[in-house]
Amino acid sequence: DFYYPTNLAFYSPYNSTYISEDTPINPFLYDAKHDFLLVSDSGSHRIMLFNLTLGIGGAAMDFVAQFGLTGEPTDDSTGLHLPHGLAVSAPAVEVHFEPVFANIFVADRLNDRLVKLNLGYPTWEDAERATGLTLMWGGEYGGVNNKVRYNETLVDPLAVCMFRYYIMVAEAGGNSVSILKVHHSDLTKFVFVSRLTPVSGIQMTGNMAVTEAGYLWYTYVDEPATYGVASIFFDEWLRETPKRDMIYDFVSQCQNDTWYHVDVLANESLYLEVVGYILNATATNWLYPDLPGWIDIYKFNMSTYFDLDTLNVTILGGLLEICAPAASSTTPAMLSGDSDGWAGQSSTVTTAGASEVGPTNIFSHSILIAFLVLWAFAAAS
Repeated sequence: DFYYPTNLAFYSPYNSTYISEDTPINPFLYDAKHDFLLVSDSGSHRIMLFNLTLGIGGAAMDFVAQFGLTGEPTDDSTGLHLPHGLAVSAPAVEVHFEPVFANIFVADRLNDRLVKLNLGYPTWEDAERATGLTLMWGGEYGGVNNKVRYNETLVDPLAVCMFRYYIMVAEAGGNSVSILKVHHSDLTKFVFVSRLTPVSGIQMTGNMAVTEAGYLWYTYVDEPATYGVASIFFDEWLRETPKRDMIYDFVSQCQNDTWYHVDVLANESLYLEVVGYILNATATNWLYPDLPGWIDIYKFNMSTYFDLDTLNVTILGGLLEICAPAASSTTPAMLSGDSDGWAGQSSTVTTAGASEVGPTNIFSHSILIAFLVLWAFAAAS
């Protein structure tokens, strides 16, 4: 049973085979083809998920899962405290790395925070069997007990809306709308973008809607008792700025091709980790041969060398800067020595040098598991 439900949100795929216009539903996301209703059951401190596709003509709601402990307010990653506004963003920012297909943003009112939930499966094995669909913790912004991220503040957040890749959070207590976005590489964190405020003397009441053209409509009260609706037109930068790609941090750093030729090529696990990350971060399909745009992940392995040039041109758009390895230092004889401490007395001399590292990959474990699960699935069938 519901106890003081306040808000609704809806997930619906682009069609039966695509989450969005350019994101196909892969074999691990079976339930992404269904329609789902999300209910903010504020009095029970939970978000409820219902499958509408299974109902005849959409008239029935089949309960699937919930996030939050029924009737128990919490301020950590296990639940919520009087959740209100909801917004759905699909595909999920993690869609190329984890078995999730949508993000749900929740205005966790009495915790003064925005919570990100992921709609999908806990593990790749669950996704393979199409079981265990649920709502999972995905991150937060703000919070009443926030001691580390002291610069993240929301005051009585009530409503949430999406505009492009921006998350609009209406704060009744803060009398403003905070504009946030998910960090382009650390997908559990948010980035504060800007803040919108009404004209002087007007108090926002916490409800809003956003149009595709870039208008934000909100309800307000002009004290003592004049109520109305007003709008804000977004500035051009908010309407036009392209989204920062997940691969941005990688291509902004010069890469030493020797590391790829020697270390990456000699270690298949490292090869899958590094190249898999690059392909996933650029939304390049290498896991599903039956879906559009598939490429063979091993096409850059030329046996005797790693074809970084082809990777750069075909996958990274030529944005990667390739640099020479750091030169080893020429150590004076008096500062070098063998294992006994003697200089110039043996053929073994220790000199200083710089080691090279490849791209940081926070998703490598998921990539390898997905690859192995897909391989096992294909072998079984």
